[in-house]
Amino acid sequence: MSGGTRKARHWALIGVPLAAAAIAALIAAAPGRAQEAEASNLIEALQRRLDDGSASLAHAGEAQGYLPALLKELGIPRSSQLLVFSGSSLQFDRISQRTPRAIYYQDDASLGVVQQGRLIELIVSDKATGVAFYTLDVEKAEKPRFTRRTGECIICHGFASRWAPGLMVADYETGPNGQLLNLDPRNLFRLTDHRTPFEGRYGGWYVTGTTGAMKHKGNVTRDPAYPMDVPAGGLNLTSLSGRIDTSRYLEPGSDAVSLLTLEHQAGLVNLITRINAQYRGLNNTSLVPGLRATQADIDASLAELEAYITFADEVPLPSPVTGTSAFSREFAAAGPADGRGRSLRQFDLKTRLFRYPLSYMIYSQAFDNLHPDARSRLLARVYDRLRAARTPEAAAAINIAAATKPGLPDTWKPVPEPAR
Repeated sequence: MSGGTRKARHWALIGVPLAAAAIAALIAAAPGRAQEAEASNLIEALQRRLDDGSASLAHAGEAQGYLPALLKELGIPRSSQLLVFSGSSLQFDRISQRTPRAIYYQDDASLGVVQQGRLIELIVSDKATGVAFYTLDVEKAEKPRFTRRTGECIICHGFASRWAPGLMVADYETGPNGQLLNLDPRNLFRLTDHRTPFEGRYGGWYVTGTTGAMKHKGNVTRDPAYPMDVPAGGLNLTSLSGRIDTSRYLEPGSDAVSLLTLEHQAGLVNLITRINAQYRGLNNTSLVPGLRATQADIDASLAELEAYITFADEVPLPSPVTGTSAFSREFAAAGPADGRGRSLRQFDLKTRLFRYPLSYMIYSQAFDNLHPDARSRLLARVYDRLRAARTPEAAAAINIAAATKPGLPDTWKPVPEPAR
């Protein structure tokens, strides 16, 4: 089957209107886009270092290829590994319950690999377009070269919002061969984040860890004849032994805490990307000709981001959660920390995801890429919200940020912390 035929079959399989391809073409052909994207993200910077010889990527052989070297170069912990068995990537035809796709990530980059795959797929924060999509051939090359893949990837990632493509953490009813079942053409991609009830999360994902009373849809495949029935055996799964060949992956599991963290991160990145696209639409400089926005659109999105970045709308954990890898420890240790050793990356994992009600993503390139006017307005509103909360955790969040985040406005002052 030719590449074009295979991709057309995939779009038909998931029900994506082919008209979306026209939108992708418009964005890909936007004047000056290539020049704007140059050096505007981690992959472009890495490619320049590879080209001039100041960096290299070691090839680890057929089984792992460039994956270990790429994780090291991009600062992505292997403990972040998540496993997805829904056929929802460029290489959907190689994904199944027995051969899930592996995803690894850090604050501004994520990558996916499949068993016997042809490509490593990457998404990174980008100053010009919000997010940017790349692939890297798995075959060993004298000088590895990343290929920007906007036209293909945006056909699905463009459904993150009507404003701009984004990250996709989605819930699917999935059959044993990775096939997507019960697709609703009105809601093709059921994106999940920290606001989504757990009963509507993790279809098509492996989830390893202890999650107590949490009811979710992970770890099980569906009978195509009864796609809405959730089989038993998917909860509080601590090992994938017998379900997959764990020796073919860098880690043996798909850590529940890592998945909760990625969901939060993806939702925040998508809100930032949406707001930036709305500013372009307001100024009639949208990457998609004719896409306009109003100040009311921006105000509504900023209010949503304010609530999101302070976890005001987070669904509480019904029980304490533990993962099955070193992710929780490594993520929290990455800091930065204030003089008392406190960090916005510290987890709670009892009733909520993080201990302090301000997202660690304030340190990310994605956050720094937020339109300056939006960032100024957002930080003022977040500070006021945290002060008004009058809780020890909210006051600590203000003070941790004041001590560790450069470039905060002068109005962001440390506050007294109430007794616990």
